[in-house]
Amino acid sequence: MVFSEPAFLFYFLPVVIALYGLFGWRTRIWFFVGSGIAFFSAAGMTSLLLIILLICVSFLFGRLFDSRLISSSPFLSRVILPIGITFCFVPLIIFKYAGFLITEFEKFTHFEVGYETNFILPLAISFYTFQCASYLIESHSSVSTKVNHSPPSFTIFAAYILFFPQLIAGPIVRLEDVYSQLLKEENLSWLDFRAGAHRFSLGLSKKVLIGDNAGRLVGAVMSSPEPLLTSVDVFVLLFGVTVQIYFDFSGYSDMAIGLARIFGVRLNENFRRPYSATSVTDFWRRWHISLSTWFRDYLYVPLGGNRRSNRRTWLNLAIVFTVTGLWHGAAWTFLLWGWFHGIALVLERIGGRRRRRPCRRSDDFLGRARTLIVVMFGWLIFFAGSLEQFVVWVFRLFPTSLSSFGLSPLVWLEVDIFSVGALSIGSFLVVFSGKVSLGERLERFGNSVRGFDVAISAMLVLSCLRVLSSSFTPFIYFQF
Repeated sequence: MVFSEPAFLFYFLPVVIALYGLFGWRTRIWFFVGSGIAFFSAAGMTSLLLIILLICVSFLFGRLFDSRLISSSPFLSRVILPIGITFCFVPLIIFKYAGFLITEFEKFTHFEVGYETNFILPLAISFYTFQCASYLIESHSSVSTKVNHSPPSFTIFAAYILFFPQLIAGPIVRLEDVYSQLLKEENLSWLDFRAGAHRFSLGLSKKVLIGDNAGRLVGAVMSSPEPLLTSVDVFVLLFGVTVQIYFDFSGYSDMAIGLARIFGVRLNENFRRPYSATSVTDFWRRWHISLSTWFRDYLYVPLGGNRRSNRRTWLNLAIVFTVTGLWHGAAWTFLLWGWFHGIALVLERIGGRRRRRPCRRSDDFLGRARTLIVVMFGWLIFFAGSLEQFVVWVFRLFPTSLSSFGLSPLVWLEVDIFSVGALSIGSFLVVFSGKVSLGERLERFGNSVRGFDVAISAMLVLSCLRVLSSSFTPFIYFQF
């Protein structure tokens, strides 16, 4: 169950809001636990049992750090941490990467393992695995640095992991960001409800009206036979995936932030106009912020960050972006996409040291254009089903005959006012610069705009009608 399907919009969400308003803050923690279990149960018993198991294991390891024996022994503390993190990541490795590893092993060794690896990826496993791992790392850090902290009860920790607005695709929330918010005594607030509903409506509109309609053109190009692909098709794909993945994923983040706000919990922003970035480094400060900061704090900095030699910094970036690529999926294309961004960051660092002059407005424009081209090209790698398909797309970018300037038949079938409008509006919105997301801007200034409630309500109604009238399109990051 995802936020843009009728079962959630018209059944689950109204029921949980009504129950929350009926029982109030006295059952707040139990409400978050119960609603998370109900939400997760729709994905099947495997997903539900796995997340409950990981909650129990992570909580027990976290409490070990607070025990007198472990807290008084730095050696035991350092031993327990990797064991706990290993337990967290074993299910993710089995379900997400075992098939890829065995397939590649068979391909290179020509030895049949004979083991079935067609696992169904449990819902949101990549996201709650990272949350459990961050809890263990922070628990170990507070003990090793002898910082006084109050370990959470099992109920609060379960509510933190099972909080359904951020379950499917983040943002990746850290316990310290929401701990006090989970404990506060507060009934359903009209101001929070209104602000949350506005943000949710904005996210749903971005996902359904722009992301999904741009995605129809993307799907048509990707399903077209290779001999029929034209240069125009690949350029449509290039702009289409750029618009689709941003409005799909940032739309989900807006919905998650809005839903959490309805229940009085404020989640951190996950996107801040990433296509306005003036460098690839700047892009990763704006894109999927919760993931990039997780890798920065728990992988890049422990490896040494940029505090050592240049070569060691480059190696650290290579490791981080290798893991970043693999986090998105078990395929060579995702690995290549991670390396592509890692190489871009290294080249930026080399070029940045050679160019020591004041930044002018023209430099800012050129930086944005250069970064956008790099990111868009990277999306071709990301969306390619194989390395061979990516190579075909790259060669098709350059027209070789007059027939290359048309659209293939499958793409023509998807060309209508919705798909063209979504691609045009999405591309237009991408051009605007700024460091404040559209959701933050509306939250700050929306109430002062006349007719704002009417406009956002119309967007919600139009989005719901579109959900009911079109086929279901899952979130892109739903597979991760």
